[in-house]
Amino acid sequence: MERSDTSFAGLELSEAERDGAVQAVRAIARALCCPPPAWIPAEDAEPFRVARGAALAHGSAGIALFFATLAQAGPSVDGVDAPALARHYASRALDALERIPLGPGLFDGLAGIVWSARATHRLLGDEDDDDLEVEGVLAGVPYDRHGFELWNGLAGIALLGMQRSGTPSGAALIQSTVAALDEHGVRGRYGVHWPTPPASLKPRQRLLTPAGDINLGVAHGQAGVVHLLAQCLSRSRVVPRAEELLDPAVAFLIAAFEGAPLEDELALPVVGRGGAGELDAWCNGGLGVSLALLRAAKVRGRHDWQMVGLELARRSARATPAELPPGDASLCHGAAGRAYLLSRLERITGEAPFAESARVWLRHALELRQPETGVGGYCCFGYDREGELCVLHDPGFIHGAAGTGLALLGTLTDAACGWEAPLMLDGLVP
Repeated sequence: MERSDTSFAGLELSEAERDGAVQAVRAIARALCCPPPAWIPAEDAEPFRVARGAALAHGSAGIALFFATLAQAGPSVDGVDAPALARHYASRALDALERIPLGPGLFDGLAGIVWSARATHRLLGDEDDDDLEVEGVLAGVPYDRHGFELWNGLAGIALLGMQRSGTPSGAALIQSTVAALDEHGVRGRYGVHWPTPPASLKPRQRLLTPAGDINLGVAHGQAGVVHLLAQCLSRSRVVPRAEELLDPAVAFLIAAFEGAPLEDELALPVVGRGGAGELDAWCNGGLGVSLALLRAAKVRGRHDWQMVGLELARRSARATPAELPPGDASLCHGAAGRAYLLSRLERITGEAPFAESARVWLRHALELRQPETGVGGYCCFGYDREGELCVLHDPGFIHGAAGTGLALLGTLTDAACGWEAPLMLDGLVP
């Protein structure tokens, strides 16, 4: 029998809202027992297909996190052995490391697969696998090839160092990342920033900003670095240059959101502010940036940073589904992801409007579910090879059903499971 769900103690929900979220999580769990392949064009070469099918963003590594979290903090699901499935998908993701050469990145490469495998086994109480010693290799990842961003750059790769900060190799990875950020940061009147060169942009974005850009968001920009630097300081680590970089990095981020004429000085477009008709979620816009500012403010004891972060968060919380671009329920930029972030803001601040907005977006996420379609009733939007918007059946963490399920679980329970670390959201809630 599926156990009752009265033990959950997350966002305050009505019985109908809670039951709807639980049923959605159960449907996703059943669907992920045998998911469709991560969306991959049929004509792509086998190495790419293997990599995408294993990666944290779209493949087995993210599905393993879903089942490990479900085993620890979720409702039971008849016929679903969540611990066994978590171990199966973690092992399946690791198999890719032996089959093909992978890039080092967090969401599409080696770092995310290894981090996820360790996190999965720790959630299940398994013994840590000391054979997964890869930090020494990753410590030499060149900045000019992979850039600074969280998604697949140095900030994301450093998550492995955070996970193993008590080891010499983990500490070395963190320190080499901060040193590279220090070396390549561009100093100016408004602080320090890290531009994104054209080669690091996705094809669609390169058409809009052919000379590169300055991204403010968490996934691909400045806010992800702010999160990383603040985490370097928040856990009593001695990381040379982290404090000296954090203050001007935050100054630049705040100047951008307060309307400073950055483009006049920098000769590159600034993207990721969000705004009318644009994404405002974890990856991009004020909602994700607000949490980076709140983390930094807490670490440095800066009330002024806290006030800016809260204002961005409050402004974002006022947005309704009708006021933002039509979207899906994904963790990255969809309704369930917004509900989860807003519920975390309510826990951090105690402000009731965040909880009410979280419930609005949770209800929207449940309305988007269409049983008998997609993965557990959920589809997501993406782009095909020609850059045209299309509907995908993605089982993964960042855009797909596994991430939607984790976001729903995050609104249902206050359990600190650690799955949110790749989003740089772990440790924010007291």
